[in-house]
This record gives sequence, C-alpha cells and structure tokens, in this order.
Amino acid sequence: MDGEVGHPGAVELNGGVTALQAVASTGGVKNTARLDSVIIIRRVDGHPVAVPVNLKAALEGTDFEQDVQLRPYDVVFVPRSQISDVNLFIDQYFRQNVPIPFGFGYTF
Repeated sequence: MDGEVGHPGAVELNGGVTALQAVASTGGVKNTARLDSVIIIRRVDGHPVAVPVNLKAALEGTDFEQDVQLRPYDVVFVPRSQISDVNLFIDQYFRQNVPIPFGFGYTF
C-alpha cells in the first residue's frame, strides 16, 4: 500500500482482502487522496501490469466491482489529487524558494 494513505506499508492478505479493506487497514486515505484513479500494480505472467480502479465508485455504491480482491504481491497506489499537486507546487517553488512574506505582516 502506497500513496495518500494514513500509514503506507505491507498489508496481510488473510482470508481475502479487497482494495478498500487494504486502504482501511492502513489508516484510511488522506484528504489529498484521489480515489477515482487508484492503480493496482499486479504481476501477470511475470510482468507488472497496472490495473486502474475507481474506489470512489465502490464507496458511493455505484460500482462495487471496482473494489477488487487483492492477490499476493499486489501494490495498491492511491495518487494525490490534482489540487494537492498544485498546492505542493506552490509551496515548494514559491513559499520555500522566494523570500517574500505571504502574510500581511501582522503578528499574533
């Protein structure tokens, strides 16, 4: 489990675990997660294959088949939302590199 989840790491697949169950077992998703674009990286015939799933649709109840059963060695990646990418860009390239105060000069 990797990406925008509470605690990225390995998940035991005891008794069959779905993608949503794996996400929940790692502390759920961060508010920066994009659940409609989750990728499961799975080995098929010895080669990695990216399987896109829409966990948002599964959570909303519109498409439960998106909550796929995981297999051993699957990697579930929950990407960051587009607005989070923009916020990260602004923070890294402007706030951390440009010596301009973004407040109004007030101290509390």
